[in-house]
Amino acid sequence: LGDRPRLWLPGTFVSASSASLRSYHPYELEVQGRRVAVLWVSPDATDDGGPLRHRGGFWVIENLAYLNRVYGRDVKSVLADARRQPLPVYIPPGYGRRTETVAYFKMDGAPQESEEARYIPLIPILAEPRTFMALVPADRALDVVRAIRIRYEREMGKVRNRLPLHLGIVYADAHLPLRAVLDAGRRMLEQTASAYGWQVVDVREQPANGGTLPDRFQADAQGQFARWYEIDLEKDGCRLTWYVPAVMGDGKTEDRWYPYVFLADTAEPQSRTRYFSVGENQNPWNSQHPWLVHAGELERGDIVYFTPATLDYVWLGSSGERFEIAYDREGRRRDLPRRPHLLDELDALDAIWRTLSSCLATTQIHALNSLIESKRDEWQIDGDDDGVFEQFCRDVLVNAEWRDEPWGDGRAEWLNTWSGYAVRGWIADAVELYHHVMKQQADPTSRRCGEGEAA
Repeated sequence: LGDRPRLWLPGTFVSASSASLRSYHPYELEVQGRRVAVLWVSPDATDDGGPLRHRGGFWVIENLAYLNRVYGRDVKSVLADARRQPLPVYIPPGYGRRTETVAYFKMDGAPQESEEARYIPLIPILAEPRTFMALVPADRALDVVRAIRIRYEREMGKVRNRLPLHLGIVYADAHLPLRAVLDAGRRMLEQTASAYGWQVVDVREQPANGGTLPDRFQADAQGQFARWYEIDLEKDGCRLTWYVPAVMGDGKTEDRWYPYVFLADTAEPQSRTRYFSVGENQNPWNSQHPWLVHAGELERGDIVYFTPATLDYVWLGSSGERFEIAYDREGRRRDLPRRPHLLDELDALDAIWRTLSSCLATTQIHALNSLIESKRDEWQIDGDDDGVFEQFCRDVLVNAEWRDEPWGDGRAEWLNTWSGYAVRGWIADAVELYHHVMKQQADPTSRRCGEGEAA
């Protein structure tokens, strides 16, 4: 998240009402017609109810980057210009209480950016062994998710098949009641994912097959990821790659203890060398399937139990919208069955938005997305598709006025991939998340068209 500075406003009260200002309490300071949230701190921290003639100061407790956007220039220069006149001080209004001017404050020095008061914009709400909730700036929420994902894949890579991670992001306006945001977050904690029916598409032992360790695992390149397995899994059109450390932390000792997977089969896998049975009623998903096989012994076509990590998000426009967050028995959102996404699909959403924003203007993005989604509603596409809608999406993509050719030399393969994105609703999700919610803008001249395309 990075740390952020606070501004200190030294000054004196030139007049005050009979109500006293209490040290370390929040107030509002009117600066150029806009109220800024501040915290009063007196040198002696007294609260005697008398006239407020002593010197003290205010901490600005709002996001300075936000204030820069509101004022259209550096808020420090705005506050410096305001030194010439007394500024009204208000008690923040509450329910059933009118705004009240309690004092007038005049700065006697320039605003000071304090290094000692730098802070990380994170407020822990709930921290338990299995669950946590925190408030973070909206524009940093996905960065937090990416950092958590890296930590999760590194530390839980060997047991990821049976220890899933479910993340939810609630985006909301700053003035939405906090209780509604927290309730929406608690509802997102109910998301789950089905473990049954994942098919092994491929198994590769690395680096024996010439594979390159992804950047997010490089910190363990000399340790448990000195050797690893890449296992491609697929279910219901969803695909992910499970990176399984093959050795212990010393980078040498083969891990023969942790990375075992339940097979969705009653027969003993006698063709494997590393396997065992847990006995009856020990498989948490199906008591009739007791056999576990080492990840390195998996073969193409195996059906295994794998609990994927998921990511869901919602823009909470009003308090009542939190009641729409509900999941069925399969862990799908009742109002939007394509969510939650697999956590691994975040890379694809990133790449979709990078391509759209660098290859199309904003109006073109809206036109493409609206055309696909309006036809989805008109044809009532929900789940199975006979191929007609996919062909329609393909035609829309072909006819889009791309700035360059994002497909490079593989036009047919690119169109197959992107028509799949469109059918699954990923293009709509990327536009909603990055443009409508996070307010990122398209800039077709910022970089090469298609840069950062999903693999």
